Amino acid sequence: MAALVTHGCFDFEFPDFKPSGEYQYCRLHFVYEVKTDLRQKARLVCDDSRVDPRGLSTRATVVKGVSVRLLDLIADVQGLEVVCCDIANAFIQAETNEKIYTRDGSKFGDRAGSIAIIVKALYGFTTSAERFHTLLSDFLRSVGFRPSRFDRDVWMRLCEENDHSCR
Repeated sequence: MAALVTHGCFDFEFPDFKPSGEYQYCRLHFVYEVKTDLRQKARLVCDDSRVDPRGLSTRATVVKGVSVRLLDLIADVQGLEVVCCDIANAFIQAETNEKIYTRDGSKFGDRAGSIAIIVKALYGFTTSAERFHTLLSDFLRSVGFRPSRFDRDVWMRLCEENDHSCR
């Protein structure tokens, strides 16, 4: 909950606040998971089965498995180091297009009972994967990367000979 509040996922309003008619109510709940190393994780998700996504883009692609294998092979032949990362709280880095509000429960501490307008792409929203994909794509373009023609989720940047940031 602290990460969601810190990342600005909600615009908190008074308990008697009435959102405009374009907003839909959505109940939030926790999904719990035990990782393979026995760490525990709780994720606040939206019950999106009751949210109407009409008119919103919901399609997000992912890199093809054959692309990953081919890139590993190319890196090995070229003697390149393969680096990967995990983007913590990935979806909530992007803003949502959906107009959603909820009533805060006891997990919100002193904000319990108030109304929260959801402004970030929480897990469970139909558009969250698309919103994050768009955010990441925009960032990659801004730093000089371009998607490949073979797989739109493989991004490349040509290096100039004197560009030391590519090495």
